[in-house]
Amino acid sequence: MITIDGLDRDAAMAMWPDLADYVDRALAHDLFESISIEKVERQISEGFALVFVAHEDGQMLGVTVVQLYSLKGERIVHLLTTTGVRMDEWQAGMIEAVVDLAERQKASSVTMAGRPGWARSLRQYGFKPEQVAMRLKIGDQNGIDRQDGTATDKPGRDEFGGGELCKPSASAVFPEPIPAGVRPGQPAARADSTTG
Repeated sequence: MITIDGLDRDAAMAMWPDLADYVDRALAHDLFESISIEKVERQISEGFALVFVAHEDGQMLGVTVVQLYSLKGERIVHLLTTTGVRMDEWQAGMIEAVVDLAERQKASSVTMAGRPGWARSLRQYGFKPEQVAMRLKIGDQNGIDRQDGTATDKPGRDEFGGGELCKPSASAVFPEPIPAGVRPGQPAARADSTTG
């Protein structure tokens, strides 16, 4: 039977070498390279990120890292990375565990950013796309006057407004620790993953 457990900071740091393999695989899909493995480790060690592990019979199947933000007066749980093997067998339980954490932290929503397939996969749990990430590869520009570098049509620019990273309240993080002896499973040739 697959179990989803939250790791407290000490357990996450003790397991970091094993967790790092999973997190690193997820970060490999981060189009914007917005966060490094070192930053994730630091956020976990300082209590700004929390870890969930999917495991079965002592084998780790997947890892999810979440952060809690305060943005425009709302608390938000953000799925930073999710990766693993046999995700179709534990994804629903992982979402349930993250939603439970969000409720205990009095968050108003759970957010994530990732590759397009995640929108289809998470729709069944009630996630709805609200923003789009876009990229322009240099050399593929359309509508740029190459002589002076100005756009021929100037769309409005939205400024990115980041929120404040918060530490979760200690009394409402994880009700029970992960059982001792859980070890990583065999890495898959291709793991489904996301980063945000």
